Amino acid sequence: MVVFSFSRAGGRDAQLWTQRLMKDDPHLANYTVIFLESVPGLFRPIAVSGIKDGMPPVLQDRTILLYRNEDLWRQRLQVTNERNACVMLLGSAGQVQWVTSGPFGDALYAEFRKSIRALN
Repeated sequence: MVVFSFSRAGGRDAQLWTQRLMKDDPHLANYTVIFLESVPGLFRPIAVSGIKDGMPPVLQDRTILLYRNEDLWRQRLQVTNERNACVMLLGSAGQVQWVTSGPFGDALYAEFRKSIRALN
């Protein structure tokens, strides 16, 4: 699973996805991609520090911070609301199996879990 975050609110949504997955399926690999292009350069160190402080150490090694091509990724992922995380489930060969950019919720999470079971 890869969770993409394009804003602070999207980061909170991404955190909900990640925490729930770590609780329900701790062996499933999950990664987070955080876009910081829109954060002014002067404030980026503060933003990165805040992100790391709010993240368990195990997730820090699975987090990628990107500082460019944010709009390109928004297009690729068809993100229409940056307040929501974009969640992508990849198969064993790296093919996209499921993707959403909707807010975390029980119904959407159940749909995600169904896609995980279909992979096994």
